Amino acid sequence: MNLRHALCTTILAISPMAALAGNLIEPQPIAQVTPPAPVMDWSGAYVGLGFGTYSGDATVSGGPGSGQIDLESDTGAQIFGGYQFQNGSFVYGGELALRVGGGISLEQNPGLELDKVFDLKARLGYALDDVLLYGVMGYSSAEITDGLDDISVSGMNYGIGVDYAVSDNFVVGAEYLMRNLDTSNLNGSGSNFDGDLNSFSLRAAYKF
Repeated sequence: MNLRHALCTTILAISPMAALAGNLIEPQPIAQVTPPAPVMDWSGAYVGLGFGTYSGDATVSGGPGSGQIDLESDTGAQIFGGYQFQNGSFVYGGELALRVGGGISLEQNPGLELDKVFDLKARLGYALDDVLLYGVMGYSSAEITDGLDDISVSGMNYGIGVDYAVSDNFVVGAEYLMRNLDTSNLNGSGSNFDGDLNSFSLRAAYKF
């Protein structure tokens, strides 16, 4: 075997191995990972109007007129406004709401009404793009009035709700809120008032 023949044989043997090695070290394309679509921006201020049904009951104890009192089921409007912050899908903030219109009658005492219902609520929610599921907790106050005197009652509120963003600025939703309102020495009589006022409201808001 001469030198030229040996050299050719060696080159032919090495060529497939070099091609294979080239394939092994050739950089492979990296799969592109599509980032998740961002959720809607729920942050900012908003104002709105709501309309809902109100119902509940109360107990008067420790003085004259003690017993169970039913709150006459009624409807009413409310105005509200608030501000929210957003961190990823979590949305949190605060809201003020005021029921407007006539008072809610106490059935066993037709001369008495529960009026000027005011709600201060902290909100915490989870955004699913244009849908926001949230819970609330806070403070509520109201007044029992007989046309002459106003008796303040107050207590804790809590509830759940859902908002749907029709557009970047217009939001509709629904909220169920429970309030526990009480006072001692009702109208100077020594009686205690402990009542529950619940509402279910449909809401519409403009978000700035």
